[in-house]
Amino acid sequence: MRHLTLSIAATALAVAMAASPAMSQSNYNRWSDPDADTKPVAAKKSTNSKAELKALKDEIGALVDKAEKAKAADPKFLKDLRAALGTNKPYWNNRLIEEQFVDGEYSNNPRWTALFGRFGYDKKTGLSMTPSSMAGGGGNASSVLSAILGGGGGGAAGNGNPSDNAGLTLDRSLPNAFALDVILYAGTVANAQDANIRIGLTQGTNRRAGYWITVIPGAAPSVSLHVISRSGVKRLAVASLDSAVRDGDQVRVQAQPRPDGRIRVSVNKKPLIDVNDGTYKGAYNSLVVAAGDMSASLRRVYYYIHD
Repeated sequence: MRHLTLSIAATALAVAMAASPAMSQSNYNRWSDPDADTKPVAAKKSTNSKAELKALKDEIGALVDKAEKAKAADPKFLKDLRAALGTNKPYWNNRLIEEQFVDGEYSNNPRWTALFGRFGYDKKTGLSMTPSSMAGGGGNASSVLSAILGGGGGGAAGNGNPSDNAGLTLDRSLPNAFALDVILYAGTVANAQDANIRIGLTQGTNRRAGYWITVIPGAAPSVSLHVISRSGVKRLAVASLDSAVRDGDQVRVQAQPRPDGRIRVSVNKKPLIDVNDGTYKGAYNSLVVAAGDMSASLRRVYYYIHD
């Protein structure tokens, strides 16, 4: 905190001196207070340094947002400043969606629709989603989910068999200038080779075309970002996770597109994907959260929009 504050102060002083030549020449001699206590004074520790640092970072982050929106500074400089601040958390003021699944209810305010699978509730982990093939039952595959899982997914939208998947969709207009923050808990894996957790922001009636984030929990844990469009499926980026995702582990996925076209994805607060893509620029029609060949619990979904 102290180093950051001193750095900011030093920068401001340098700018002021450059602007005023007279300040660079001193007419005064070094002065020492004869009445001052010569004993070294211990630095006073802040009683709430973490809160002060967070407040400072929030304030600077808000200023960066305004500068970016007004195009008042070099985009590369703003990008570097965000990286220095570690600003993975969005600085939007408006939270469009604030769903915490505190009672296991998902069909009201906002209204989520079950695509396929079996659902339950756990006080700690939230709304559980279990593929019907794992829940000991059959069931008719949702035509919506079948469309999402249609051929050519390339691992982006699903495994192809609806009974091996479980998921929800929130169908509403979602502005493109957003920051998404989703917390899930991994569950039991039925097929280690195909197990995955997926989050999709889609356009169109079949809830397929759009961007898909896929977390693979197995022996080679990873996160990938795909885009599905009329041109087909394209993997934009893939990154390895530090460790395998096991039953009961929390998985926090944060995604944020920037005005310059860059898309950033973090898993458990670690930035892993930073790519440029401008395939979709308009509002989305739906947000899909699903699991394939494994169970998972949905604890929280926050969707921030730019003010």
